[in-house]
Amino acid sequence: PVVTDAISLLEGREIKEDLTMTQIVSLFLEIKGPMFDDKMAKLALKEWVTEMGDRPLSQYKRIHAQEFVNSFAARGKSTGTAQRRIGSLKAAMRKVAAMHELDIKPLFEGVDLEVITEKRYQLTPEDESKTLSYIGDRNEISILCLILYRTGCRIAEVAGLPWKDVYLDTEIPYIDIRPRENRSLKTKSSTRLIPLVGEALEAMKLLKAMCLSQKYCFPRYTKNDKTNADQAAAAIKKRMSFGSHSYRHLLITRMHEHQIPEGTQRAILGHTSAGGGAFDGYGIRDMLSAKKRALLQVIQNT
Repeated sequence: PVVTDAISLLEGREIKEDLTMTQIVSLFLEIKGPMFDDKMAKLALKEWVTEMGDRPLSQYKRIHAQEFVNSFAARGKSTGTAQRRIGSLKAAMRKVAAMHELDIKPLFEGVDLEVITEKRYQLTPEDESKTLSYIGDRNEISILCLILYRTGCRIAEVAGLPWKDVYLDTEIPYIDIRPRENRSLKTKSSTRLIPLVGEALEAMKLLKAMCLSQKYCFPRYTKNDKTNADQAAAAIKKRMSFGSHSYRHLLITRMHEHQIPEGTQRAILGHTSAGGGAFDGYGIRDMLSAKKRALLQVIQNT
């Protein structure tokens, strides 16, 4: 490419700007401005460069997009996530091309990616019995499983939980899920309060009594103020033979079965409203009573 550009210049012709993927994302973030931190674009770039390398766009072919998706499947990760990463990169390229008036190769346009979908694993009564058998167990994995089982939280939300966000001495004990220096949250609406009931409350009290760390609930998975949620998820998968997210799916199913109001469900799970906006009750302490009633109803009818 360098020689080609040199010859073009000697012949008096213009050379075509051939940016790398890193340059594209950097320009995209500059356009967005310092107040806008697009974590999705940064993550998409990191994973793309790791798998496909950081080359000028002209050196990528459309087949590389499918290979990127396939690489996720090969590592046991969601290929749907890979497709969303590509969507973030496409958005960055479109924005940079429009704002800088560049003729950027439409790398991913018109590509019909084959996404491998996996059937969600449904927890069996045996899986639940095994989880409940960990009550009183002082092992961190046992405690983590019980908290996930009764709260429906995402693995990173609990594995990276600092003690300052745990409230055990209030009328309704709860954990405060919010972005912290050691881990971010999936969406803005993920910021919320979750009551601790049943086995989750007992497990958290036991963890507190163990005093493993003054700063983090699960110090094994947070080193140098950086939480490794993948490590925690792998430990649960090894012990239980199913993914940690299955606990969240189970709670969703149970709340539907018990006809928990949709707004309360969203407030517990940290989902946006049906209309796409954040639910008004997210993070509000006044909703703790409604959330507690919902979670207790699921427990009592299990």
